[in-house]
Amino acid sequence: MRTEYTDCGSKASGLKERNDCTVRATAAALRIPYPEARQKLAALGRKPRCGFKFREPAMKALGFEAMPEFSCMTWQKVEKALPSLGAFVIRVRQHVFAVVDSVVMDSHEPKPRKAVRMVYRVKQADCGTVSGHLECASESIQTLPKLQPYQEAILAGEGNLRLGLYSKPRRADFSIYSFGTVSLFTPLTGAAQRWLNAHCPEGESHQYMGLSLAVDCRYVEDLWLRAVEDGLTVSGRAAR
Repeated sequence: MRTEYTDCGSKASGLKERNDCTVRATAAALRIPYPEARQKLAALGRKPRCGFKFREPAMKALGFEAMPEFSCMTWQKVEKALPSLGAFVIRVRQHVFAVVDSVVMDSHEPKPRKAVRMVYRVKQADCGTVSGHLECASESIQTLPKLQPYQEAILAGEGNLRLGLYSKPRRADFSIYSFGTVSLFTPLTGAAQRWLNAHCPEGESHQYMGLSLAVDCRYVEDLWLRAVEDGLTVSGRAAR
């Protein structure tokens, strides 16, 4: 599992925060701007430039669920057992950090022997659409849009095999999460990151949420096919 060294927008926000690992982890895991994450935690009792204890009630209010099976393990063991896809907050002694699609989002790399107190994951039911950032989905949503052919191929594990581009399964270079009308195209390997840098540089025409490229679902199939034709592999799923 690689580490993306980032402050999750803390410095860019101009808020001059400190002791804000909970804010940074929340912003990364929920894929929301740093100021919004700060506001969410303030509503739960966090004071500016002060630490905040992540406990069960606060995490539930933010849309996380506990994974007690990972408590009292070292980070080295949790890292190997954690699902490859999904957004998680890892609580260790006096620190928390986020893991998004097998990428650690923090200002430093976690120590392998560090004891993990608790792991929380974002409930998929709480994920919504992207409009500048991901928002919580309305509980009134009863159905999801019908999957497109390329999404069905990915879910069936046939994406690249169907095109006949390779015959052996291997680790995916990209993951795709579909949230209604928006998909997140996330690089999982160095080759994938270089491909995004070359074909989709960050700017007015390409919007990123952390490491993930936010793509209108009308265009994600073309992007997916271009990546596959260049020899990269893609896996993913629709939000449920």
